Amino acid sequence: MASIDYDYLIKFLTVGDSGVGKTSFLYQYTDGVFHTKFISTVGIDFREKRVVSLWGLVVCECW
Repeated sequence: MASIDYDYLIKFLTVGDSGVGKTSFLYQYTDGVFHTKFISTVGIDFREKRVVSLWGLVVCECW
């Protein structure tokens, strides 16, 4: 079993109609990249971002 290396885990589920920008929002938030080409996501797209809070806590956000 892997050790936990974060203080809090936050999970987000984004739902909506096709073509509204869910995947674009995901990549912009996690990687700071905006892709101009539209490639339809089939199934699930999973990303993770670790953030250090003002109090030094490590927060793992899963999308």
